[in-house]
Amino acid sequence: MQTKVGILDAGIKFSPETDKDPAKDQIFVRLENSGETYAKIAGKMTIFNKTGDNWRQIMVINPDIDRGIVPTVQLNILRPSLRRLPSGTYKIDADLSVNGRPLRKFSKIIDYQGDPSVTTVASEVRLNIDPARLEMVIPAGARRSAYVTLQNPSDEALTMKCSVSQPKELQGVAMGNILGDYFSCDKWASASPPSFTLRPGGERKFAVQVAFPKDGTDRPAYYATLRLEAFYPDSQYAGSIEALVVAKNQKMAGSPRLNGSGMSLARDKEDKYSLVASFSNVGDIYLDPSCKGTVTDAAGLNLVQSFDLTREPGLVLPLGTPRFSGEIDFAAVKPGTYVIKAVASYADTTEAQKLKVKVTRGAKYNSVEVIK
Repeated sequence: MQTKVGILDAGIKFSPETDKDPAKDQIFVRLENSGETYAKIAGKMTIFNKTGDNWRQIMVINPDIDRGIVPTVQLNILRPSLRRLPSGTYKIDADLSVNGRPLRKFSKIIDYQGDPSVTTVASEVRLNIDPARLEMVIPAGARRSAYVTLQNPSDEALTMKCSVSQPKELQGVAMGNILGDYFSCDKWASASPPSFTLRPGGERKFAVQVAFPKDGTDRPAYYATLRLEAFYPDSQYAGSIEALVVAKNQKMAGSPRLNGSGMSLARDKEDKYSLVASFSNVGDIYLDPSCKGTVTDAAGLNLVQSFDLTREPGLVLPLGTPRFSGEIDFAAVKPGTYVIKAVASYADTTEAQKLKVKVTRGAKYNSVEVIK
């Protein structure tokens, strides 16, 4: 079956004030699934403001869009702007992926009638944080600190606000009777100081503390997200950055385990097919897996081709379901029966999945059918 998702439009929409909500600007992107299979959408929207002859990045909206779209349906993804927008010329770049494979970037320039009370729009500051992952090994009942350095590359002072929360990867997920909540340490973690001023071009070191409970810590590691939000002197939003906090239990070693959870093959165009291999982290520790694919003859003895499979970057926390995707070109593959194999590598071991397929020659292109 064919996967065919396209971006139809993108823009900015004004939503007037209601009894419940203030007036706001919203960024939207409209997609259509004209293929035959369910498609998982991820990605981000970057907004630029035209200043003179230059485009100035002012915000990145919802870098963790995670929606699905069924066949023959259009989907509007609507997200509130991070700040009020004055009238002006804007450009929206939609960088989205379908089942882990990137779509061609969609760009649109629009003239927008914005908030008359706002005359300027602030740029988004690209903050730098080091390290991006804080790891601590903590005995039960003890408190530990890790230090991070935040850099302000802009020429204005920024007010920083720090918060610690449950990682989004652990929210609303479960495997059997194991909940994502069980792996979170956001209730034990804090940032110090919780707010501070970062001078232009300056940097600041600050601490993240985790107070490990004395009892009830029966996981080898716990996780939290450190989020830092920046604001200009006039209180306009200036950007944000996140780091992952990993609190390792001194008395326990992790048991890494990745299980295959399915593969799908869909035609993109002509002889090219999209392969998606899904896995599940059923262990109790984070993973950073990679994946490679092969096509062999039915007996698995002769290699026909090999290819890389990629996923969204970042660690895979417990209960996570990484999806790897790649493209297979069957143009030079002779008719016959073949085996497609996806092998994920992690923690010095591997997990493999297989699909058996039949290749037949059509009038113009090879046709590939999954054998059940």
